[in-house]
Amino acid sequence: MSDVASNLPPSRTKKATKPVSPPLSSGSLHRFIYVLVILTTLLAAYYSWRIAQWKSNVGGWKNLAFGPRGTPVPAAKTHTTDTVESRINALAEALGMPPKHLASAIAVAVREHVPPPTGPVVDTLVGGKESKESGDPGVVEGVVSGMESFVGMDEP
Repeated sequence: MSDVASNLPPSRTKKATKPVSPPLSSGSLHRFIYVLVILTTLLAAYYSWRIAQWKSNVGGWKNLAFGPRGTPVPAAKTHTTDTVESRINALAEALGMPPKHLASAIAVAVREHVPPPTGPVVDTLVGGKESKESGDPGVVEGVVSGMESFVGMDEP
């Protein structure tokens, strides 16, 4: 046993740790609570101000809560007094030239850049009757059959 005792360090003569006071024990509790209340109030005031700024940026509380929505589209005009001719006349007046010259210039530009109308759609519009070739289904029938196969509505 003396062999083991010779390998051990000497025993301590005094306490190994120093007495330490707990954190915040030197201050009073009501001072700590006041500091917490002041910091919480400052934080709440800052976030309230930021939310008010966001509200004004997006256009109101509703847009802030639900996300911005597009501006409502006004209803389509049921009776319009503007015609192509009246618009050409207004443009010619704004440019200070006779409407006949402007209309002829527009006609030349249209003839140069717009291809002549051809195809089954034009035949239908001009002829007034449907031109079905080789029993092909129309666009609507093709979309309906495609949706039926995709969704699984195979019932008659």
